[in-house]
Amino acid sequence: MKNSDNQDSLDCKGFVELIHLIADDEASELQKNLFRAHEEKCGHCAEYYNIEQSMIDVVRNKLRKECCPEGFANSVREKVLNS
Repeated sequence: MKNSDNQDSLDCKGFVELIHLIADDEASELQKNLFRAHEEKCGHCAEYYNIEQSMIDVVRNKLRKECCPEGFANSVREKVLNS
């Protein structure tokens, strides 16, 4: 994830590996800082991140949490067991 030359920086491969941790807010503070520093220096990675983040946002906005109708799970279970 880090360059062998500099332990305080992130290369492009490491940047890409962190995108989902960043998007899901699961990255450590160190990872976030390394990610942002690389994003500021590398236009290609910044553009790649923006595209990935846009796709993640579209998927999140399309998904809705809805409860199944009451008794639905039991109905499915019954049909599976009876087939």
